[in-house]
Amino acid sequence: MNQARKRTGTKKVLSMILVLVMLLSLLSMAAFTLPTAASSDSAASNDDFMRIFHLDCGRKYFSVSEIKGIIDQLAANHYTHLQLAFGNNGFRFLLNDMSVGSYTSDNVKSALTNGNNTYSNSKGADSSILSESDMDKIIEYATTKGISIIPMLNTPGHMDALVSAMSELKVGNSRTSSEMSLTDGAQVSFIKALQQKYINYFAEKGSKYYNLAADEYTFSALSDSEYTAFATYVNAIAEMVKDAGMTPICYNDGINYSGKTTSVPFATDILVCYWAQAANYASVTELSNAGFKIINNNDAWYYVLGDYLYDIWKDAQWGYNDAMAGIKNTPVTQAKNVADKAVPVVGSVLCVWCDGPAKTYSTYKTQVYNLIKAMADANPTYFNDAVKLPATDTDDQVSVVVTGKKGQTATVDAVSVTSAYQFDAENVENVVSYNVTPRVAGQEYTAQGTVTLPVPAGWVQDASRIRAYIIDNGAVKLLSGTLADRKYTFDVPHFSEMGLLQIAENGGSTVSVSVNQGSTSSSYTLSGDNLPNDGTYTTTDGLASYTVTTGTGETVAEKAGTIVSGNTYIIGNGTQYVKLDGTSITSTTNPAEATQWTLTANDGGYYITSGNYYLSYYSYGSVIVSTSSYYHTVWKWDTSTNAFNNDYRRNTYYLTYDNGWKASTSKRGVSSQAYTTRALPGEKTVTFTGVQTGTTAVTLGTVRYTIIVNREDLTSATTLPIQLWITNAPIEVTGVTTKGSGQFNDYNNGGYAQYVTVKADAANNCEEGVPLSDIVPVAIKDNATTTKDDRNATNALWKGTVLNTTTGLQKVWWKDMTMADGRTDYQYVRYYGGAWAVSADRVNWKTVTGEGSTGSSSSCKEQIIAYYMQRTDVTKEVITDVVDWGNTTDKWAANTPTQYSVLDFAVKYPDGTQVPNTFPENGKTVYFHCSESDTTGVVYKDNNNNYYRRIGLINGIDTTGYEIYMITVTPTSDSATDQLTDKNTGLTTSTKIEYNGTEKVAWVDDESNLPAQFQSDDAKFTSISGTYNYTSGGNPNIAGLEIYQRQGMLVTYYIRPIVTADSLHVYYVDDTTQEQFYNYAINVNSLYSGDMKFDEGIALNQPAWKGPLKNGTVKNDYNVTQTVSADLSTMPAIDAKYRYAVDYTCVRVERSADGKSVTLYYTFKADKTFVVDFGLPLVIQPTDISANLGSATLTSVTAKSSTKTDYAEIITNSENCNITYKLKTMLNGADKLDVKYDGTIPTDDGTQTGSVSYEVGIIPASTVYYEDNFVAFSGNWQREGDTTTNAVQDLDALTAQKTYGYDSHYGASSKFSLGSAMKTTVSSATNSNPPTATFTFKGTGFDLVSMTSKDTGTILVNVNGTTENNETVTKHWIVDTFYGYTRTQQGYIEYTWTKGSDGTWHNKAIVIPDLPEGVTIGGTPKNNGDKTYEPNYIWTRTDVDDNALYQIPVIHYTDLPYGTYTVTVTPKYSSSRDPYYQAGGNNNSYDFYLDGVRIYNPAGDKLNSQYVKDGEGYAKFTEIRNMLLNASGLTANIQSTTGMVFVDGVGNGQLADYTNYGPNNEVYLTKNQAIAFKISDMSNVDSIQIGAKAPDGAAIMQIQVGGNGVQTQELNTASDMYYKLDNVQANQTIVITNTGDNLLSLTTLKVTYKTDPSASNSADPVVDEEVVAQAPVMLMSMLYGEPETFEPEYFSAKWSRNVRKGGTATLTVKASADVEAITVNGEKITVYTTKTARSFWGSKETYHVFTYRVTNAATADYSVCALNADSVASDPITAPLTVRPSIRDWWNGIFNKWKH
Repeated sequence: MNQARKRTGTKKVLSMILVLVMLLSLLSMAAFTLPTAASSDSAASNDDFMRIFHLDCGRKYFSVSEIKGIIDQLAANHYTHLQLAFGNNGFRFLLNDMSVGSYTSDNVKSALTNGNNTYSNSKGADSSILSESDMDKIIEYATTKGISIIPMLNTPGHMDALVSAMSELKVGNSRTSSEMSLTDGAQVSFIKALQQKYINYFAEKGSKYYNLAADEYTFSALSDSEYTAFATYVNAIAEMVKDAGMTPICYNDGINYSGKTTSVPFATDILVCYWAQAANYASVTELSNAGFKIINNNDAWYYVLGDYLYDIWKDAQWGYNDAMAGIKNTPVTQAKNVADKAVPVVGSVLCVWCDGPAKTYSTYKTQVYNLIKAMADANPTYFNDAVKLPATDTDDQVSVVVTGKKGQTATVDAVSVTSAYQFDAENVENVVSYNVTPRVAGQEYTAQGTVTLPVPAGWVQDASRIRAYIIDNGAVKLLSGTLADRKYTFDVPHFSEMGLLQIAENGGSTVSVSVNQGSTSSSYTLSGDNLPNDGTYTTTDGLASYTVTTGTGETVAEKAGTIVSGNTYIIGNGTQYVKLDGTSITSTTNPAEATQWTLTANDGGYYITSGNYYLSYYSYGSVIVSTSSYYHTVWKWDTSTNAFNNDYRRNTYYLTYDNGWKASTSKRGVSSQAYTTRALPGEKTVTFTGVQTGTTAVTLGTVRYTIIVNREDLTSATTLPIQLWITNAPIEVTGVTTKGSGQFNDYNNGGYAQYVTVKADAANNCEEGVPLSDIVPVAIKDNATTTKDDRNATNALWKGTVLNTTTGLQKVWWKDMTMADGRTDYQYVRYYGGAWAVSADRVNWKTVTGEGSTGSSSSCKEQIIAYYMQRTDVTKEVITDVVDWGNTTDKWAANTPTQYSVLDFAVKYPDGTQVPNTFPENGKTVYFHCSESDTTGVVYKDNNNNYYRRIGLINGIDTTGYEIYMITVTPTSDSATDQLTDKNTGLTTSTKIEYNGTEKVAWVDDESNLPAQFQSDDAKFTSISGTYNYTSGGNPNIAGLEIYQRQGMLVTYYIRPIVTADSLHVYYVDDTTQEQFYNYAINVNSLYSGDMKFDEGIALNQPAWKGPLKNGTVKNDYNVTQTVSADLSTMPAIDAKYRYAVDYTCVRVERSADGKSVTLYYTFKADKTFVVDFGLPLVIQPTDISANLGSATLTSVTAKSSTKTDYAEIITNSENCNITYKLKTMLNGADKLDVKYDGTIPTDDGTQTGSVSYEVGIIPASTVYYEDNFVAFSGNWQREGDTTTNAVQDLDALTAQKTYGYDSHYGASSKFSLGSAMKTTVSSATNSNPPTATFTFKGTGFDLVSMTSKDTGTILVNVNGTTENNETVTKHWIVDTFYGYTRTQQGYIEYTWTKGSDGTWHNKAIVIPDLPEGVTIGGTPKNNGDKTYEPNYIWTRTDVDDNALYQIPVIHYTDLPYGTYTVTVTPKYSSSRDPYYQAGGNNNSYDFYLDGVRIYNPAGDKLNSQYVKDGEGYAKFTEIRNMLLNASGLTANIQSTTGMVFVDGVGNGQLADYTNYGPNNEVYLTKNQAIAFKISDMSNVDSIQIGAKAPDGAAIMQIQVGGNGVQTQELNTASDMYYKLDNVQANQTIVITNTGDNLLSLTTLKVTYKTDPSASNSADPVVDEEVVAQAPVMLMSMLYGEPETFEPEYFSAKWSRNVRKGGTATLTVKASADVEAITVNGEKITVYTTKTARSFWGSKETYHVFTYRVTNAATADYSVCALNADSVASDPITAPLTVRPSIRDWWNGIFNKWKH
């Protein structure tokens, strides 16, 4: 620090004064300015802005020279980085050493080259690859150009060449896609190792960034665990990049992907290149908020080389013109889908992609270069060569910021010195000095910069007392800056000695400025550096503004280096200049006075002209000007003499100055040249303007200005008269207005203006003035009168208007001038700067005086008006202001004029309630005169000479309770001559007024809210004159309304309640789709509606339901009765298709538990509804919709969905007018199509029409079968079989009574459904990244349909979903799809593990008899030599002829609560489930097939009301297999049991025999086997259906119901479909038999109901004694026909007597000897005793006696049959068993009777 020393003595004092004077004369003006930020313009912050160009050199090969050419363009346009995407689909850069793990360099190179060749050949492109030497050259060249390289190796997607290479190298599981598997450990390890090689290479080459890309992977198909694997992988590669000292970059696609959950969050230090926001992509705002830094990779700038996408895609994008437009319209700081700079970005990327790599680069190189330049030109702030370079001398804590170029660095050396200069001791307290020397790229830097110096300890921290200085041309120059954190930052013009000064308190120069508010001071001269630019500024406190102006200084002449034809110059020799004075040539020494001459090239020289005058040579060496062409001298430029010359008569004359301008033939000393002029800047001055009273200050240069703003002197200020009018009627306000001194009309009949006198102090508080509402009354009523108003209506302030004699004045009872041309409307008034002014926006002010407006209209020059509107009180819900005055009852009743127009108002609530609904309304209907003699501009005639009255603006104002969304107008009649009275009859206020004309919309808040009835042009308002028309948006008003004479106009406000916590709500819902199609609120309060709830008894009126609801009235908050109605036609804002629906029914009304809402449910009958039970396309022909269309000549058809869903692609055929409805996703609700046919179409009444429209419904059946194309597959799947092409489903119209779940197109699918299925093969190698199949559905269950065989294996099935109540449901199954095998465990497999050099584990396996002691099954090896154990299974094939069954439901689950579920099927290999497993074998694998899925109840219960029309309502599905009972275990006295019984017609079949096969979700019947059951209650049943199929060849199913005939169904398909059972009655035994040679598969019993079944009327299958007894007989009958009749000679059955409860009953059956056996309730008894008895005639007869005993007997009837030796049965006889009470029960009974 250099402390200034004080001198003593007079000489020293005088010398210091002299120094001070000199110092002050040199001070920079910035030395005493207020602190301002040091120079740090936006370019400084832009130095770090990455300006990246991306080249897709992975898909397409670019040579070294081509890339260098691009680098040249980037350097020339100030880019910072070139991103080389060498690994993107193709792979085009190989290192010298490409060894990866155990894979040799040569093998990896070969595989990658082959993979790149395969990719390139598929695209018809060059397959060249860059070498390491090539890349070295590119990087070296880029470095010399200041361009950094960003490498990009894209994984885990866009890997065509890499995936192919891994397949060749046998890395992990082979894949055919362009994506690696993130759960295949071998692949992940390989790619990580490969990435590491390139990371190391580019890090060593100096790259600072590495793009791992990670875009466009199949994110939507990933499970949460797979998405976690993706996040883990991305983080791992990013960590490798960071470990190498680089920053990782990736694209935004997969980061925080919506709908996916990862347990591993993404690292937020990855830079995100944000390019697009597709479905489920996180938005750029979300990522930024999550902590990611964003690089703006906006696809608005994308260019696909050669416009390739346009070659293949008609709706393409990313062409050259697209990119150019994007560059023009989207700055580099504007990220995707947000406003410019809404999200901070750290850089931008311009991309050239090569989706068509066969495109020739040279053809499109110019386009690439143009885009590079265009991006730079469009963003000059960011694309420039200069960069700010910071540097710090840490020893002295001195920092600088200097300017350099990209790639350069700066240093600074600061040395503390003692200044040799002396500083004013009176004003400078302390000094600290430095020599500061910065260097850029090692060279000393002397240009301007920014310096930060530390403020010494002990100095004041007051910015007003700290200044910087620099030595400039040997003198001290003071500088200003900013003080922060004890550091002072300031700009310097160069670098030399500099330092800081601490100024003494009150030191420096100050100037006091006194100025009045609104006035401007005189000017003050400014000097010094860092002065503000010219312009007007406001002090920080807003008390004053100051204007800085630079004057014009001296004009100097500068020699023109070249002469440009057509430009202007002065002509001279450096001291004298040619001047044209009139028509004389003179001279001047002042370049500013010299004449500007235009030099125009001609004939090797120049014409020198000024206006019409030519500078010409004249005789005898004189120079003149002339307009004559004769003197059009051509002057040439002679560089040897530096003079203009011309040739004349063989002489050359030189223009020169010699005591005047002459033409000399001598070259000696001549001089005349062209000069340009430049005015040097003059001195800067400042003036100050007072804004608001008070004292403020500002420091400019060396001077601190204190501005004292005084209140404006208003003693002599004028007043401003503002007249009050409602159109042409003045408003008088007692005590407020003053009557004008003269009449203000042309009639001289007593019409006077009324005005408010505004004093200046009322509008003089600031420059912004005051609102008009502050100085005139806002609402005028009780103390106001107008000449014509009889209702004491409120007049509400509308606007201010200035009129004058040019625009025309507003006069009493004269024309309405509220909208006069040339008027000035205003809302603000001020008295400021000695003048009155008005403004509409407080920015633009118009000076006014109101001259003459306090007198008569004839003397008025300017009229300052406050216009008012008449506020009607006709509606309480809405405030209405009308720009006109009218009358109501009193005055009108007294006059009853015959020439009039009427205006009424009403409001309409959302439920259609209109208030009022009769007219006139006493005291509220407004009557206007419509006099034919009126000349005031409000009465006009139309083209038919009909008179009408024009009423100005009608303005609706929302209240706190209601808002207006639409305004309509309705005349009393559409005919001008249809009038309320005749021309001679006056209208009385009792005359009934009906508004029977057409209602038209005049205003709506938004076009989207316009009801359908008002959407046509004819329904939109146009005034009679055509001047005023329908509008939308803005304030709710009608700009002008015109009403015919003797007619009325009703203005209706359509209003919505502003919902509060107390509001009631009404909802209208489509019961089919469950979509809410209308709702509204009703505002209530306790004053009028009590408990503020709907009545508990609210319900439909029956049977006449279409109308108001029973108990559906509510008193709203204005005591208006609103009624909830089921009639949709009364709802004003409801969609047209509902309002005008013809066939609909309100099916129910539900009141909420809290009584605050009520919901009405509707069904709508479509013209035709079709049912979808298979996911195939529907083809709808015109005649499918209407038979009338069969005789029509159709030219076109249009069809579109009218619901909010996007279920299907709807395709129309212009030739046959067919409609194809092709599902894109599973159908889980009703879809509706609006269909229109054009052509010549007959109608029902015999006429013709040009077009006809229909509504077509599409609904899902209770079960829908979908092919595998509705399933998303990941991993290695292949299609097996040949898919049936162009398959469509049967078109089943609702009410056609078709069976849901049967389709003829599946009738021949004997193997896979529609011929094909998806197949995958799994092994232990695939388990790390297994294939998956995923589908999402709504419903209550599903079937997973597959093929089972000896070669199929185990799958894992996961179900995750949520119910409609948002409850989470999770299910997991392991399903073994092996068919026809049993397994037996024989010992255990012992695995001994070793770890290979590549990190993978290998094992040796042996079979051991027993587990070693203390070990468990399973486990994971950790060290070499570890052992694990698994059971060893031996698989044995059962006796099955065919080893494959098709279309098997390997999962059948129908017990889910209705909800949305995602099913993921994962085939996984398990050696324990592989019958062919061989320890150490190479072919251990098995297959899985996915053929389709069936969804149950996709619409839940929503569509049962529709299904019952087909007899398919309320379907219940029961898996047959789970219902089976074994007949051999049933007893004769079986009670009724839910289930079915297996019946074998072969004799040796057992229940277990056919439940062994496959995954056991169905029953397989071999020939002559059957099931039997009965339905005990059919009262509520519509149909009984059986799900059946032939899984291994054609089968025959026979069905018999009771004694009915046999129903035979031939099955030729493996597709599970439903078949109805005919004529089922309650309690009839039903037998279903396989009578064919192949397996018959029975899957599901389906029962449909008429109404929702309850426990008491459901129809479960049951087995009882009758079924047990009858089923075998019926089976035999079906197999062998009716047997021959067996009538035993003798046959009787008798129970023992006196059988008591709990005892044993014995049945004795006596039969003739031809009876070999009996059955009792189906139980066969063959043991008998032979006895002999003598007959009546004396002969002996042999008979057989059978005995049957029952313990714990109960009273019952037993069926007994006799069987002969051929097992032919007799008709049954009935043996009733009566069981008496036990002795105890008998005695208790007697006792109880006695006791009572």
